[in-house]
Amino acid sequence: MTLQLAKLAGLRVICVADAARHGAKLLASGADLLVDRHDTNRAVEIIRGVTGGKLRYAIDIVGKDTAALLEKTLDLSGHSHLLGLTGLPKERKAGIRYHTVPIKLFHTAPTVGESMVRWLEDLLQSKTLTLPEIVLAEGGLEGINAALDLLRSGSVSGKRIVVGLDSE
Repeated sequence: MTLQLAKLAGLRVICVADAARHGAKLLASGADLLVDRHDTNRAVEIIRGVTGGKLRYAIDIVGKDTAALLEKTLDLSGHSHLLGLTGLPKERKAGIRYHTVPIKLFHTAPTVGESMVRWLEDLLQSKTLTLPEIVLAEGGLEGINAALDLLRSGSVSGKRIVVGLDSE
């Protein structure tokens, strides 16, 4: 969904991912360039080369370690932004502004939350935005540990697990 929202904002998008597993889907969703994640130093080199070292916006959806790698691709001249959905590097570099997603805005500023939800609902209803594939976990709340094991194994990469509240 992050890729789709970036394209809606008019951005050119470089995706770093497991190209063999997710490449076709990312390209079909609008990625302008796909860089394989298996050699992270090479991925950084490719991004810096393709952008001429002038990349200004980056979004990491994995965690602190990958955000730190992504940070290396950014232009340090003072106008770059790194958004970490699940974490950011501890040490901050001059020239980069660091951002997180203020999830609490949905609760602390109801008008903002309501506007965002309506906007996303409109995008989904118009099929402008499509959701990732869903895997239904079995066992209700008692099945959460098994669902977490699926996540850890990597077998549901790129998908979302939904756990029903009943055990049937």
